[in-house]
Amino acid sequence: MTRYLESGREPVTEADLHRYLERFAGSRTDFIFAIVERDRGRHIGNVTLNHVDAAARTADTGLMIGERSAWGRGYATEAWALLLDWAFRAHGPLAIQAGACAGNVASVKALLRLGFRLENVVPDACRVDGARMDALRFTLSAEDFDRAGAVFVRGHPS
Repeated sequence: MTRYLESGREPVTEADLHRYLERFAGSRTDFIFAIVERDRGRHIGNVTLNHVDAAARTADTGLMIGERSAWGRGYATEAWALLLDWAFRAHGPLAIQAGACAGNVASVKALLRLGFRLENVVPDACRVDGARMDALRFTLSAEDFDRAGAVFVRGHPS
């Protein structure tokens, strides 16, 4: 489940998880939202907007779907679309960054579909299953999201 996540490299304790979640409590710069299946009400993952810098007009985003049975069903694209729509409405124009390991094809496809542009490739910066692969850095502007948004209706893929 954490194969492509930076946090997946080291064991995570319950205390680590509590510290991670506490940083969102009352924060004005870091936000976390649950991804919940509508039909079953099951919590399947989380999507974040992090490090919102009002002066620099930047932020970054991340997403994790921890329920394997929910993979490949469009939840990542839909959750990110909803988060991005909210981010641009709540915080105005931002340059939102996201990263993915080159081997994480599903995340790369979702980011590109949402309008993210590949900005940087860092060779061999990801370690997955003992192998090295490139780290990809993407950036999204409100304009690029609006252009890509033609495939979405209020954040829902059409």
